[in-house]
Amino acid sequence: MPMICCSKSRWVKSMSAAMAIAGIAGALIMGPGTTALAQGQSGQQVQTGQPRPTTGQAGANGNAGGASFWAEQNIMVVARSGAGLAGAARYCVLDEDMVDEFITKTEGRIAALARDEFEKVVARLEFKNLLAATSATAPREGCDTFASRFSSIARALP
Repeated sequence: MPMICCSKSRWVKSMSAAMAIAGIAGALIMGPGTTALAQGQSGQQVQTGQPRPTTGQAGANGNAGGASFWAEQNIMVVARSGAGLAGAARYCVLDEDMVDEFITKTEGRIAALARDEFEKVVARLEFKNLLAATSATAPREGCDTFASRFSSIARALP
């Protein structure tokens, strides 16, 4: 089995061990509809009671709208919400330049929020995977309603 070096300069034998050391394994193994986990100050994971949005819902709730999306400080929430919005925009065949600009800004936000290279790579993978998944799924509110909401969010780009 290949050895993988994590950001803490400890050698581990598997990617899941590397994620556990980085403290983000809980964010990656949650499935749709499971209870969200948050990392406490002491490092243990604590249930927040807030359900994680499913792939079709990512970016479809109020947390991903306009200025609140760009003010978000949790890197995995930014990755998931941004992927949901961009994927739905691709599904609805919105203006390609606006969608590409949104994707670029979201990837930049992910890079800015990352504490280290490992966290940045994991969040980018989450973003790319959810982007591909949500590009094949129609938004819940329909393309017409989503198009107006997406354009207002894209106009709020920092």
